[in-house]
Amino acid sequence: MFSVMLCGASDTVQVSAAFETTVRNLGGEALWYQAGTISYLNGPDSNWAANSRRTVSSADLCVFVIIEHYGEITWSTELDEALTAGVPFIILCLRTTYNEYNILRRNGLVDSIPLESKKNLVTVMMQIESERQLTVVPFDMTNFHSTLVQQTSMLLKLSLQQLSERNKRIALYSTLRTAKMLSPLELDLAEKIATDEFEDRNKRILALKAIANRGTASESMITSVVASNDRDVQRAAFDFLPQLCSTNLIGQGFFEDCVTIANTVDDVGIGRRLIPALFKIDPSAAVETLTHLDLSEIGCRRRLAAALEDTRATVFEDTSTRQFAIDLLRRCTGNSPQEEGWLGRARRLLEQYQ
Repeated sequence: MFSVMLCGASDTVQVSAAFETTVRNLGGEALWYQAGTISYLNGPDSNWAANSRRTVSSADLCVFVIIEHYGEITWSTELDEALTAGVPFIILCLRTTYNEYNILRRNGLVDSIPLESKKNLVTVMMQIESERQLTVVPFDMTNFHSTLVQQTSMLLKLSLQQLSERNKRIALYSTLRTAKMLSPLELDLAEKIATDEFEDRNKRILALKAIANRGTASESMITSVVASNDRDVQRAAFDFLPQLCSTNLIGQGFFEDCVTIANTVDDVGIGRRLIPALFKIDPSAAVETLTHLDLSEIGCRRRLAAALEDTRATVFEDTSTRQFAIDLLRRCTGNSPQEEGWLGRARRLLEQYQ
């Protein structure tokens, strides 16, 4: 059985019977502080706000109702707890109160309201709509039941859609591990998985790899994954970047964005992966863009020198990119006297073309 909590000031008693009947008819359990059905602990340290937080966090749905009065715990504790705990909620407001609020707000009369409780209520409603951008649904006393049913049904529909999405993803995971061709709908779902910051990272990387192998990535997906907050996903995105970009005309601006990301993140692995990836996509564009890359890390310098050596016929022989390549090679070698290994090869390459 799911539980629904009624949140509001003491005047919510006017809709409490309709609330309890509606929730019961929906197959749920109604929670309301005046009915003694909230979660509470009695003791020397009893606290109404703590009881409210405990009930909100355990509820499956919260219904905030505004009649005429301001409820301190409702707006200072219960709403914040619902937002923090991720509990779905609905905000309903008596239509006459909502209309009055809109008049006061539009005419800038909030500060002139003489009654402190009404001023607090109008202020919190402004915070709800303007600052938090939450939706308030007006109702009349005669249609509270139908309004609550309608709004609850809307959340039920969203929940079922999320369940359907979950089932689709589960069905797709096994397919992603195979060489089986994916349908357009499956590819679209794979992109959603790859770009979903709340999805399991291993599943995101699996989706990313499958898309890269099929060379079907959209530009918006590529832009999203290279900037992912998950480092493992971001590294994988740069590893797969040449395949992801194989069917897209990626502009210079995208290369520059990638360099900015590499310079910003606290992960040298991103820069190390970016260098060979850009050279595989477009060596000429790479040498121009990588002039802005932070090369303080030796691993990046070594990979850049190797990439310049591998593409010498392209970047050094072309007059439009030659100077960029020379400047990059100078930054790679620096003032090091070493003549062995990659530094020695880089120095000899520099002497050949500068």
